[in-house]
Amino acid sequence: MNMKNLIKLLTISLSLLVFMSCEEEFERTTFDGDGTFLSFVESNPSSVPVNVGESVTAVISISTSTLSDAARTFALVLDTDATTANASNFTLPASVTIPAGSYFGEFDLVVTDDDNLGSVSKNVVFSLGGVDNVSMDSNLVSISIFEVCPVPETFFTGMYLIEEITPLVDGPALSSGSVVEVLLNEEDSSGLGRVFQTEYFPDYCSGTFAPFVVNLVCNELLSITQDNLCNCGDGAGWFGPLASGSNSTYSLTDGDDVIEVTFLNDINANCAPVATTTYRFTKQ
Repeated sequence: MNMKNLIKLLTISLSLLVFMSCEEEFERTTFDGDGTFLSFVESNPSSVPVNVGESVTAVISISTSTLSDAARTFALVLDTDATTANASNFTLPASVTIPAGSYFGEFDLVVTDDDNLGSVSKNVVFSLGGVDNVSMDSNLVSISIFEVCPVPETFFTGMYLIEEITPLVDGPALSSGSVVEVLLNEEDSSGLGRVFQTEYFPDYCSGTFAPFVVNLVCNELLSITQDNLCNCGDGAGWFGPLASGSNSTYSLTDGDDVIEVTFLNDINANCAPVATTTYRFTKQ
């Protein structure tokens, strides 16, 4: 065999290998049920705030690891036992469809504020039905919904003297008597979160600073459930809000020169009985 024919043969063989490889890839990514992975997209919202008297639409996406030449539809099944939101507060469609030739499908969760919603989070919990022939790492989604009231981004921001004004439990909970800078919480896209750096129980852990988060929720100041980095036991979920209506309040009309923040201290009673702690913030 001369060199010219050898080159032709090698070229044909290489073309066949490429074609076979592409064919195998096509077969691998074509939906056939088995070997398909389905999931809710990680970037889906975990919470949906809604302004007083308004509605908001949250787009929820699912993804699949394989393509199909036909549309795939999955039922959306509401978990009525785990869902705490009133039926008037949300609209969940009956199904979601991944179009033919696509890896993604999406649907709208519509959240509506009414008298039953309120500022305390309620959950909408649902799953996908008709997924017997696919694999999923988790087939349950819980989205918290709650009412919010717009607040200017400049409200309750700046330099504040903080002072604990309730009886001390093992010393002050935060850096009482110090000046802190209250900032917008950049991790909260609603613009209603505030955060400042403070020492937790400075009598025991002086010099160790951590963020403390407060949310402005329809005239209430709510400490989110957050960990304590200085504790005598398990510091998880140490601080948190009181029941709705029992937290400190704010008023846009009265301004933000003096703000009080009340929160539960040692929620799980790891080191002492659960305490209610109030801090006064005086603008500097």
